[in-house]
Amino acid sequence: MFKKILLILFFSSLINACGYSPILLNNSGLDINIISIKYEGNREINNHIKNNLNQYYQTDSSNKFQIENKNSIKKKTISKNKKGNVSSYEIEIISTFNVKNQKESKIISLSKKLRINRDDDIFENMNYEKQIIKNLSKSISDDFVIRLSSL
Repeated sequence: MFKKILLILFFSSLINACGYSPILLNNSGLDINIISIKYEGNREINNHIKNNLNQYYQTDSSNKFQIENKNSIKKKTISKNKKGNVSSYEIEIISTFNVKNQKESKIISLSKKLRINRDDDIFENMNYEKQIIKNLSKSISDDFVIRLSSL
């Protein structure tokens, strides 16, 4: 028992000491300047993506981008119960970014999806679905920033 605890403490201190930090913790290493973004599609997804990309507006960078974003959300029934009510479904967010800078124009398409099991409580389902949409939108915007930094 004591060896297990000692081993866990050793590995946790080793992991903390290795200098791990998330890629998108701060944008100091990213050379991105978003001049403008036009949004089309689902308003809730647009607001989440907009909030995540606000830190890249008007930074001191030579890479200036104009972006057009079109997104959509799809809900697809996966299974139904004996009564015919939906018991699980899939939410998919598809977002297409048209990126223009001084050199070129490029289209970046990103898609994220997640399967959800429906609960009997409608209020809990709505809150859970909103949280899922927020998380998927953040994931899409993070992936977009990574792709944008490689242009």
